[in-house]
Amino acid sequence: GHLSFDDFTTFALPYTKDIVAQLKATHPHIPISLFSRHSTTFSPSLCQLPINVISLDWQTDLNWAKATIPKHTAIQGNLDPGLLLASPDILIQRVQTILTTMADRPGYIFNLGHGITPDVPVDNVKQVVECVKNWQKTDPF
Repeated sequence: GHLSFDDFTTFALPYTKDIVAQLKATHPHIPISLFSRHSTTFSPSLCQLPINVISLDWQTDLNWAKATIPKHTAIQGNLDPGLLLASPDILIQRVQTILTTMADRPGYIFNLGHGITPDVPVDNVKQVVECVKNWQKTDPF
């Protein structure tokens, strides 16, 4: 996430390709999930690799991701981890917005767009988990 596009292409992507290729060669049945900060910039290149899941940071527009990321690649993530410090109303509203946006994308995996910081109240994480578990699509697809 700290590299320019050119530096990512030169210094990170070739090694990522090698790692994915070696994993596929030695463990062909194990799904590969890949995460990269600034996934809006890098996911088009990363999705050309034989991965199963791309995990998106919170800066990626999900409508863009649905239109850009191949349908055979599952999408994971996108909740801003900073929202775990927000009021419960805002937090749950944003979780529901993500779930609604991704309702028509088979294989979507709800998750954060990066890790949890130590100052996050456990109750906020529990609220997110309960919201996801209890969420139901309003439109039958």
